[in-house]
Order: sequence, then C-alpha cells, then structure tokens
Amino acid sequence: MSNLIHRLDASLPFSKTERIIIAIVVLLHALPAIIELLHWNPSAPKPDDERVMANLVSPDAAKSAQQQQPPAAPPPKPKQEEQKKT
Repeated sequence: MSNLIHRLDASLPFSKTERIIIAIVVLLHALPAIIELLHWNPSAPKPDDERVMANLVSPDAAKSAQQQQPPAAPPPKPKQEEQKKT
C-alpha cells in the first residue's frame, strides 16, 4: 500500500505541503458560497398583507362612464364664524 502512495505522490505535480496549501486556498475561496448555501431558505417569501385593488379601465370606457353619470354636487361651503364682539 505504501508503494502505491509513493508512486502516486511522485506522479502528482506538487509536493504534499503545496497540495495542502492549495486545498486551503480553494476552500477559503469557496467559503462564501458554502455559507450562502447553508443560509438558503427554499420557501418563497410571504407576500405583503397590505395590497391595493385596482380596476384597469380603457380610456374609452372611462369617458363613457363619466358621460352617463351626472356631475357631482359641489361640496358645501364651510360656515363662517360669527363676528367677534368687540
């Protein structure tokens, strides 16, 4: 078995120390991706509770709806305060 390890060690381009250093550098470069995978949440984000409903109407339909409705009455004027007694 040790004969196989020595032949394999001799055929590799780097020494054992250099291979360990290369492995550490590769691991440190891959570390942000590994951390991101650990924090990965497969569930979709929950939608907001506050939503706005909107009815989209074409401009022609809006014009015809305005023509069919009578114009709104003007808002009542605010009452003026009584004149102050001097």
